[in-house]
Amino acid sequence: MASLAKVVFDAVSAITTILFPSVCPICGSLLTEDEPICRNCRAHLDDIRLPLPHFTVDDHVFDEVFAPYRYQGVAKDIVHLYKYQGVTALNRFIAEEIAELIDGEFDFVIWVPLHKARRRERGFSQTEKLAKKLAELIGVPPLSALVRVRYTKPQVSIKTGQKRKLNVKHAFDVRKELVEAVKGKRVLLVDDVMTTGSTMDEAARPLKDLDCSVSAAVFAVAG
Repeated sequence: MASLAKVVFDAVSAITTILFPSVCPICGSLLTEDEPICRNCRAHLDDIRLPLPHFTVDDHVFDEVFAPYRYQGVAKDIVHLYKYQGVTALNRFIAEEIAELIDGEFDFVIWVPLHKARRRERGFSQTEKLAKKLAELIGVPPLSALVRVRYTKPQVSIKTGQKRKLNVKHAFDVRKELVEAVKGKRVLLVDDVMTTGSTMDEAARPLKDLDCSVSAAVFAVAG
């Protein structure tokens, strides 16, 4: 026989579901299943499955890219809700979509870090949460190996590719206590979105200087 506490909990849960039904954060429609977004919005994600011709690895510091979607439409809405409005319920969905593409073996999952001042402003690090969930899904240990040594303007506020490169130049370094741990390792470097690739390049650079192989993993790419 069910305990009184469980009966009360189930009753409250049922009433809450009726009074406050789950809605899709993208379009506001009612969610009929235990999903973070509705079927219609999912159907409108612009699936690309990299590589794309304009993201040839010869042009970048990292060695390859895993990314399921183009940064437009629903995918762009998802990134903005997660990154700027703190809809952290999207974290697992984003990680699962990336995880489906991951091919190869890695020693560590490392994320592109926020500067500590930016983290205080935002209240959380979306890339850290994403990387840790992705690491869990693919069975690779997460490692906080990178530090942002320079406060930079948000890349989204900078219009030209050249200025974006200058904005993040020398912005990252490997934590001194972890240099030996990551030297020569196979690294999956995670961010939420990639536009010109400048941020990912600069985050990958100190890892490449330690003879790491660096694969980039993002939810969406521009272009």
